[in-house]
Amino acid sequence: MKNLDPATKLFEIIAAKKVYLAEQKRQKPHTQLEKELVSVESFEGLSLFDALKAQEPKPKLIAEVKKASPSRGVIREEFSLADINNAYQASSNVIAISVLTEKDYFHGSEDALSFFAKNNTNNKPLLRKDFIFDTYQILETKLLGAQAYLLMASLFDDAEELDTFITFGQKLGLEPLVEVHTKEELELVKATSARVIGVNSRDMKTLAVDNKIHDLLKDIDDSYAKVAESGIGSGEDLRRVLAYSDAALIGSHFMSQEDIAGAIEALVASAANKDGAKP
Repeated sequence: MKNLDPATKLFEIIAAKKVYLAEQKRQKPHTQLEKELVSVESFEGLSLFDALKAQEPKPKLIAEVKKASPSRGVIREEFSLADINNAYQASSNVIAISVLTEKDYFHGSEDALSFFAKNNTNNKPLLRKDFIFDTYQILETKLLGAQAYLLMASLFDDAEELDTFITFGQKLGLEPLVEVHTKEELELVKATSARVIGVNSRDMKTLAVDNKIHDLLKDIDDSYAKVAESGIGSGEDLRRVLAYSDAALIGSHFMSQEDIAGAIEALVASAANKDGAKP
């Protein structure tokens, strides 16, 4: 794992995650997780890769579940998992659901992911969004009922180390979404077995957003499934990134709206308008 700058927010988050993970391992060892894998039921839906590369629907959205973020604090006070799930399951444009499980900075939980797995009525692939740097977390992801998980390229020293965490999940039938923020990180990911690449316009070291970073998507060929992340809150934003990606991952915009289903419908309609104006 890469040595991070202690002055960054990412270092702070990872330090807290290491403490939390140590306690998780103490309560339930790695070997116990491996034994429990036999109880996991097969998933009847598409893999994240296949859902992203399917012809329909258009546009494709990965809708995110998060109560808070380090940059905005609490985003959604009335945080009903059932209401959020109903809105996301009802939209044909939502082809996958991303669930934050990091507890200290995003107010997420493993229980939230389990809830979405148990109530996944339309078999949409579930993406576990967390700071993953240990194979224990990948085993845990499988047991929680997700079909995919986030890997941040910025956490790993080289392509060989990153690929270890990619192939470990692939052997379990999981699909890693490997996230980049720089050209250097993108080149590192291209040297791995990754099939799904996300470009995050937010620098997780500083939390600053620069939507020009999404231009990195143009440098990824179509053999990959490509996802634009962060900074997408208007029809114009969505139309711009979908010109060279397969889907947009959107969380804060939907979480900040009282009517989530209406917000999804409005964003899709706005993206369809030539001028990007609201319908």
